[in-house]
Amino acid sequence: MTRLLNFYRVIIICLALAPVCVPAMAQPAAPAQDAPADKGIFKREKDKQEWQKQVEGVDYAKDKDIKITYGDILAAKDESVVFHFSNYQIWMQPFSVFRLNSISAGDGDASAVVPELLFGEALFKGDKGLVMLPGQSMQAQGTVYIVVDEEKYSIVASVEGEQTVLPHGAAEPLTIPPAFMMDLGPAGETGEPFEMFEDDVATYSQQEVPEDSPRVSVKTDQQAVSLEALNEYWNQTRVGLLQDGPESEAGLAIARGEHRQKQPEQVETVQTFTPAEGPAQKTLSFSTSVSSGDNKTALDGAPVLTSVTIGGVSASIGEVLNLTHKNIADDSIKVAGRATVADADKWKLVLKINDEETPLDNITSFDVSIRVVQEFPNAPVVYNVTLADQAAQSFEEDSMLTREDMQSGRIRVAGNASPGRNILTYKLEFVARDNEDKEQSIGSFQADVDVSELQSVEVSKDDGISWEPASGIENWTFDISPSDGETYKVRARATDVMGNRSEEQFDAYIFQYRTKTNNEMLREVFDAMMRAFLDKDRTTFIRSTSNDYGSNIEDLRDLNELETSIEERFRCCTVNIQYTVQDVYANIQAKTGSVEFNWTDKTGVSRATNYAVFNYLYEEGEWKFSEVIDPNTFLRASRTAYFIELEADTFELDADGTQTTQVTARVLDNAGSIVADNVQVNFQTDNGTMSPAAALTSDGNAVATYIAGTSPGTATIIATSGNATNSTTITLNPVAPPLPPDEEQ
Repeated sequence: MTRLLNFYRVIIICLALAPVCVPAMAQPAAPAQDAPADKGIFKREKDKQEWQKQVEGVDYAKDKDIKITYGDILAAKDESVVFHFSNYQIWMQPFSVFRLNSISAGDGDASAVVPELLFGEALFKGDKGLVMLPGQSMQAQGTVYIVVDEEKYSIVASVEGEQTVLPHGAAEPLTIPPAFMMDLGPAGETGEPFEMFEDDVATYSQQEVPEDSPRVSVKTDQQAVSLEALNEYWNQTRVGLLQDGPESEAGLAIARGEHRQKQPEQVETVQTFTPAEGPAQKTLSFSTSVSSGDNKTALDGAPVLTSVTIGGVSASIGEVLNLTHKNIADDSIKVAGRATVADADKWKLVLKINDEETPLDNITSFDVSIRVVQEFPNAPVVYNVTLADQAAQSFEEDSMLTREDMQSGRIRVAGNASPGRNILTYKLEFVARDNEDKEQSIGSFQADVDVSELQSVEVSKDDGISWEPASGIENWTFDISPSDGETYKVRARATDVMGNRSEEQFDAYIFQYRTKTNNEMLREVFDAMMRAFLDKDRTTFIRSTSNDYGSNIEDLRDLNELETSIEERFRCCTVNIQYTVQDVYANIQAKTGSVEFNWTDKTGVSRATNYAVFNYLYEEGEWKFSEVIDPNTFLRASRTAYFIELEADTFELDADGTQTTQVTARVLDNAGSIVADNVQVNFQTDNGTMSPAAALTSDGNAVATYIAGTSPGTATIIATSGNATNSTTITLNPVAPPLPPDEEQ
């Protein structure tokens, strides 16, 4: 936009002197010496390939109220013209071109009048109004200056009030605050607002619409029409054509106000445009010739281009060709054509490609190749990659896919790809040089080559060692037939027609494949842990436990407590349980799983069926035990007695105060397992003596000796530990009294 910024600075200078000043890039036109210098409003008829006057005899210097209709083109040449609408004015500067358009107001057939700036400069002043620009619409209010250059780039300078710009096809508008400017591209692209100089703001805001300017209004009896976009290449030459005839250096020179000299009639082929037929050619003649802007006189007998093809497409002088990769061969654009010349020996023909000269061997028939070069290509992009319908970004070193993730026996990799926006511009100019080394441009063209096209998408499943083609390009898929236990490192890359690749766009997506389902693999881990528990294999059991293990159960709150409890449990107690799995849930992507089961003590000490849950975390490619939910857990050697079994060596003694029997208290916890060592058990009796009165458990048993009492009958023995208690009885037989001494033998 440097070109446009310089244009903008010129406007500032001119505005200070308006309306007598005309921008330096386009000086006021001088009346033609051999043609009437009348002024008028001009319109391109839809079904004709020429411009015609819409209003005959209109003179901006005299007529102050001009009526126009939808579709009319208003060309301000060397004088300002003002659109007067109900609540705002558009002040067109010299050498500007407007078209009267319309837009639906949203109420049935109602439409609003919309001025459309095609080329030039205009000052907007008023409450609020809609103005159309190349590639966007602007809701203007206050004071705003608008510039559209010959390549349809524009600037909106918001002087007073906030302006709203809506690029065509955009969902959200852009805002330009007061004292800010914004660059706008011809296809709806925009830059960022940047601040204006204070002096410029003051200069703009001081401008007033000239009182003597002609006022243009819309005919009240006209209905709004839907107008197609004008794909015309607007420049000062075309402005000259409106008034003075052929589109040529002569017309441009007239617009500049340069001196014209009478010359023999010449013929020129130019391009025109109609909405119905598109680009076309017509031959115009004119009888004037002028010196060029650098004071060089047009050379007599210079070659005249009769046909040019660029990339196999027929081109007209001044045309911008939009080509694609299909128009180039061997990475080159073919330029071919013919020219007519009276004296071929006098001339040399040169093709300038972006100002680099290429001599042409044959004037009347030439053929040359332009090498297509990308200095800074935009690489293609691969995105939205999924593995088995899961976002690939979530896959890490320990990710796993199973047969549940397969489609028709394969793991599907899918995604999207788009090319980089690579448009190469080549400006071509044919220059004729005579034997005196004088030169003349005989035709210029522009070729915009869009090589933004994808050629292929490839996928690697071994981290880029080998590549295979995917199915499709913009929406592509690739199927992997996996093997059990194999690890895959998936990459995807796109290649465009110029060989640019996106290979290094992202790291490999890694996963391991297992033929078992997630639930089956978790069940295997759980069963292996239970076998290790029943076999008192502490090492295997703890190896399957996460370092992040945690529980709110006493003695099992962290990994250290779990290890201590398991070691004690295996050392002191017989492990004898039976379990039945109720449900298994495994989600590797969420890295969580659980096994719900019921269990009982196979010894039958506790008749209760207990419910428990083992929770798991998926870590480093393995399921790890992370939490137990079981208030009656069998994982710990409890110190809390729940049930006591009492046994005696004999349950019948003589009541002689001396006979004894050993009493064993087997102490169980609420899971039906024996308690830990050193749990105290208290013994007492109502007939005899217990020794000791308190004993500590070892392997779940506390042992004391009962000494018989002297009262025949029964003796009750009671064992107590915490809230657990139990009793048993011993029969004490009467003892015969001793014989008298005289009966003793």
